[in-house]
Amino acid sequence: MEGLVRHTPMIDYMRNRGAFDREPFVLIDVGCSGGIDDSFRRFGPGLIAHGYDPNITACEDAQRLERFAHVRYHPRFVGLPESHPFRQRRVAEQKQWPAHPWDRVTVGSAAAWKQRDPVIVAPTRLADVSTTIGVDAIVEQEQLATVDFLKIDVDGPDLDVLESAKDVFGAKQVL
Repeated sequence: MEGLVRHTPMIDYMRNRGAFDREPFVLIDVGCSGGIDDSFRRFGPGLIAHGYDPNITACEDAQRLERFAHVRYHPRFVGLPESHPFRQRRVAEQKQWPAHPWDRVTVGSAAAWKQRDPVIVAPTRLADVSTTIGVDAIVEQEQLATVDFLKIDVDGPDLDVLESAKDVFGAKQVL
């Protein structure tokens, strides 16, 4: 993650003094393909993390490689259901704006070419979009008393994820 401080002597000091044994650091990572960022691992075994990504294989791989007991990866979409008024309004407003220029730039062309070449890219197994869950529901389902950090990297519906976290922002001390 760009811009995240890697040198954290205070976190190291607190971890070594057992601060996170008594009060774990709780992370919800929406868009966790590749696993949680190493900077969060500084919290050590006092880290509780739930990573969400629609890529089933990415979540399975990350879970298989995970070394912390309280870090879990969930292959699900996070955001709002299609019927939610905020999402319907956002989709309607998007139709008013011109198409994204992605396919006209070199990187976009290369990405499209790479997706069409079966030798380079294996098919992606995605979670069922009908199982989309909101952040507030994640907190309830996982019985999280607090959420210290909400990381979002979903390449598009970031506002839907934020909207699905209204209760969490109101009551959970999110950084």
